[in-house]
Amino acid sequence: MDNDILVKKAQKGDGEAFIQLIRQYELILYRTAKQLGLKDEDIADLLQETVMTAFEKVNTLKKGQYFNTWICRILLNNCYRFMKKNKPLATMDETVLNNLSHQDFLTLELDEALTV
Repeated sequence: MDNDILVKKAQKGDGEAFIQLIRQYELILYRTAKQLGLKDEDIADLLQETVMTAFEKVNTLKKGQYFNTWICRILLNNCYRFMKKNKPLATMDETVLNNLSHQDFLTLELDEALTV
């Protein structure tokens, strides 16, 4: 069935039409998130969040032909937000720490206090 028709049905509250749309794009969404280097368990959560957001906001989509672009943008926004929130902290090598003077530690502590 044509995406425009499915989107219009979904906007009128047809849950089956929305599910058909999601099934068409679930592999594309998964691969998009996977290309960002995310773990499968994180991707599963992000996909679920994306589907929920899309379901709640499907009425805001003006043209059904752009459903793919629209839902991919929702996914990417969710992924970027997740990645920013879960950015790994840089760790210092133990040998570097052993070679730092007391003044260096004070500078590091000051830098850390200013960035928090």
